[in-house]
Amino acid sequence: MKKIFLLMLILTVGGITQTLPGPTDIFQQPPFYGNTPRLICCSPGDSVIAFVWNKSGYPNGDIWLADIPSGRLRQLTHYNDDPTDFRIEELHWFPDQERLVFLWKGDIYSIRPARQENPTALTMTPSQEILLRVSPRGRYISFIRDNTLRLLDIRKSREIELSKLMAADWTNINHYCQAGKYSPYYWSPDESALIIPSWNGMFAGELLYFDLINHETRIISLSEKDSLMIRDIAWIQSGKKLAIDCLSADLKTHHILLADPDLQRIDTLYTQASPLWVSNFGGKIHWLKSSEKLLFGDIQNGYRHIFTVGLDHKTPISITRGKWDVFDYTVNPAKDQVYFSANKDNHYEKHIYTIDPKSEKVLNVSYIHGSHDFVLSATGNYVVDIYSTTDTPPQLYLIRTFPVSKARLFLKSDTRIPNAGHLKATLEKTIVNPVNGRNFTYRLWYPARQLSADKFPLILFLNNPEGPVADLHEWQMSNLISQWFSNKEYVIAEIGFPDLEQVPYISGSTDSIPPWQVQLQIVNIVLDELAQQEFIDMTRIGITGFGYNGYLSIGAMLSQPETFSACVSIALNNRWETGCDLYQQILYQEMARRKLGIDLNSADIATRLRGKLLLIYSDNDLLAPLMNSEELIHKMVNAQKRIDFIHYPWEHTVIQSDQTYIDLFNKMLEYFDRFL
Repeated sequence: MKKIFLLMLILTVGGITQTLPGPTDIFQQPPFYGNTPRLICCSPGDSVIAFVWNKSGYPNGDIWLADIPSGRLRQLTHYNDDPTDFRIEELHWFPDQERLVFLWKGDIYSIRPARQENPTALTMTPSQEILLRVSPRGRYISFIRDNTLRLLDIRKSREIELSKLMAADWTNINHYCQAGKYSPYYWSPDESALIIPSWNGMFAGELLYFDLINHETRIISLSEKDSLMIRDIAWIQSGKKLAIDCLSADLKTHHILLADPDLQRIDTLYTQASPLWVSNFGGKIHWLKSSEKLLFGDIQNGYRHIFTVGLDHKTPISITRGKWDVFDYTVNPAKDQVYFSANKDNHYEKHIYTIDPKSEKVLNVSYIHGSHDFVLSATGNYVVDIYSTTDTPPQLYLIRTFPVSKARLFLKSDTRIPNAGHLKATLEKTIVNPVNGRNFTYRLWYPARQLSADKFPLILFLNNPEGPVADLHEWQMSNLISQWFSNKEYVIAEIGFPDLEQVPYISGSTDSIPPWQVQLQIVNIVLDELAQQEFIDMTRIGITGFGYNGYLSIGAMLSQPETFSACVSIALNNRWETGCDLYQQILYQEMARRKLGIDLNSADIATRLRGKLLLIYSDNDLLAPLMNSEELIHKMVNAQKRIDFIHYPWEHTVIQSDQTYIDLFNKMLEYFDRFL
């Protein structure tokens, strides 16, 4: 079998003779990630789709419209015809379908597409407005400015300050709401009231209930002891009650609460607890009117699934089940029809599914092989399908939901994107973890010449695990980088190990078993399999990763010095591996408090470092609870131990500059060339 496998590899790569792009080409303007449409939203009557896009490929964009069902495109604004550092944010329709409202340079603008007029500024203030929403009937625009919740009364053309100063961490809350499509506050269906958590930093123990009819403010206490990380609130039973999805401050418990604002009563409908921490999956709750149940997401047996729970406190019912993951879900409120994306039929592909209400069968509505994210239209009659593969940049398709129609392509990526067609030389493998029986995957990139000719060094790329990726979807920057390294005579393995929030569900871990060691078990299983391949030199292995995965790569180097010859740890996040900053920051703080991380402060740390370590760093507030790069450097220097480092003082938490990426990857190649 080994000879057949090797022959297949030789035949696969033998015909590839092109010179693949390097960092200077990959990160040149227009960068390839700029073609992804953002902020997709359908008009209330499903006549038009609005989104932010730049047809020339620059990372920011303008507002475009696509008619339904023809898909005819029209550009609405022209802010970003040339490169700019500003982005349009928070794109929303008014209920009258005639106006869009958005944020530009920190101010609120509106535009009427039918009139083909320029946008109108609704605010012009020195302070920035964030977290913009339109009330259900369109009378108000709500937003945050200067740590206060405010309203624009469209009918009376006046601004109203609702809340007092709030000690909220608006930066993290804003990122959390944008990344996860959550809301920071919640309008009642008749727009007579507005609910906002009384944020203190990233947590809240009570809700502020603003009665706009009687001009009253009520306080709804959720917890007498602990503050909560509130993820979603839904008005149910015609706005009479509130359902609240929240995590405890130590992340050990997931609750769904039921609140009666009039009676000031709180009930618990659902609780999930973990000795380590609960998952951040889900966080969105939907009210199913026909059955009077709540739809929510959680993890079951290590897999992400969706459930329903009634108001009668009975055991939740699993709507999806099996050894596959749900990534996103929503409900068509008109019919209580559930839609979700999952890798049910193929571990490597994410498809769009719905559940037939009569037969309860799960139906695939996307069909085309690849990765599919989606936005459900306002009426539920259409699905906007964001389709991509490892070698196909994101494209938009329109699918009619009933009866299900053939997908209509209406937005195709720019053909000038560099070298998308080269990304075909990967081998995708699925392995069963012998400890828990769970499948995990890795991708292998190999040099473009006959593999029987020589043995090649191996580099492990610890990337974010598989799952929904905002903005980039399946077509990611890391694919180009991995193939560039493989063209330089390296075998690259990208490992899809479980992320931290899944570890407690798949390993039975307790505080006595460090989660990072559970993740490294997966790395070692891959190494054991790769050791069987004759074209890999297992005496020359390097490891690298960004952010937490850069931190994890140091843990691998220190705990297995006989395995890894060189490590490039990048203690900064990149812009194509996204996550929930709010959840991760709390999780890293809990890991540090409970001493579950890699011990980088031990007295013998210098003696444990045997291979060559390059640390690339700058200020990273997110990773700070787990790792202080400068302290680590000083420890090694004081112990007269060699450590190489590069400091990018102009970067912060996430690397943004194209020039930094170009320099970083060239430095990484130089380092691995020298020591592997």
